[in-house]
Amino acid sequence: MKFSSGLPAAFSDETLTSWFYRIFMGSGIILKKPDLLLADPQRSWVGVNAIAEDLDFNFALAYFKTAAMSLSLDANLIKCYFDLRGITPVSPSGRTLFCRHCVREDVASGQMPGWRKQWCARDAVMCTCHNVDLTRLLSIPTFQKSWDAFAQTAQPTIVSDVWLRSDLQRLRMILIHKIQRWKVLLSTKDLRLFGNLYELFLSAPTYNHDAGVAHSFYGRKSARRFCQIITLQDAIRYGVELSDVQARFASQILTAYVLGGIRAQELSVFRRRCLIHGVKHPEIEEIIPMIRFSCATVDDYCYLHRLLGKFSRRKGSKIDELFLRFEKTVGARIFNSSLRFGC
Repeated sequence: MKFSSGLPAAFSDETLTSWFYRIFMGSGIILKKPDLLLADPQRSWVGVNAIAEDLDFNFALAYFKTAAMSLSLDANLIKCYFDLRGITPVSPSGRTLFCRHCVREDVASGQMPGWRKQWCARDAVMCTCHNVDLTRLLSIPTFQKSWDAFAQTAQPTIVSDVWLRSDLQRLRMILIHKIQRWKVLLSTKDLRLFGNLYELFLSAPTYNHDAGVAHSFYGRKSARRFCQIITLQDAIRYGVELSDVQARFASQILTAYVLGGIRAQELSVFRRRCLIHGVKHPEIEEIIPMIRFSCATVDDYCYLHRLLGKFSRRKGSKIDELFLRFEKTVGARIFNSSLRFGC
C-alpha cells in the first residue's frame, strides 16, 4: 500500500519496523531524525530476561508518533494498516522465523526484502503463501533482520534435512490447513484452551521442569535447560519463543488431536510417511500416555488449574483421558490434591 509519494509501498503483511527500514535504505529522502528509523528498543529486565519495547505493534509509544510525524504520515491510517489483526505475537527478540521464498522474491522484484506479520505469530509454522516450513534466523533480530534473512538464504546449504522433504511438507501443510479451518469453528473459550495447551506442550525445560512433550514428540532430544527460567509460568511463556518449527508443528498436532480437531486416521497417514523417511513418530495409541505436565510443586499444579480454567470434558474423550491420568498420577498420588480440571 502507498501512503505517501516518495516512499516505498508497504507489503500487504509487512511489519512497521520492516517498512521503516526499507524507507531508510531505499527512499533517498532526508529526515530530520534518521535515527528514528533504526532505533534500538528500550529494554527492561525481569531477573535475567530482557523485555524489549514492541516497536512493531505498540502504537502508543512516542517512537511511533515521532516517526510518523517526521515522515508526514497519517498516524491513524498507519496504525490501522500495520495492526496485528488477531495475531498473538512473540516478543521482539523472538521474531526470528521467516520464509526464505518470500525474501528471495522481494529481492528478485527489485525491492528490499520485508518482514511479515504472520512470521511473528506464536503459532507460526509454515508460510501461507508458499506452504513451506519457516526458517530460523541465525543472527540477532534487528531492524535489518529481513536483509539478514535474505543474506542467510544466499549461503550454501550442505546438510540435507529429511524433515524438509517435499512430500512431508505437503502433508504437514494439509494438517495445518485442516487445523486452521477447524479453529474457525471453535468458541472463544475453546480457542483459549487450544492456545494454552499449545504453549503448555512447548514449555521450556528448566532446572525444576522438564521440557514440554512437543520438544521430543518426533524423537529429538529435549532442548537444553534454562536455569534463568524459574517458574512454570515463565517456562510456558518463554517456551514458544525458544522452540523450533518442528516442535511448534508437533504442539499444534498434539493440541488438535487432544481436542478432536484431527482424527487418528489422518495422523496415521503422516506417521507412515515419517517412518518411511526415518523420522520417528509415536504410535497413535501412545500419544495420550506420553503427554506429561511438569509440575514441580503444589503451586505449579494450582497454577496449571487456573491457567486452563473451565473447559468441556466429555467422558471418554481424549482430553478427559489425558486429565484423568494427570489427576490420578500427579494430583492425587503426589500432591494429594482433589482439584479436577475442566467440567
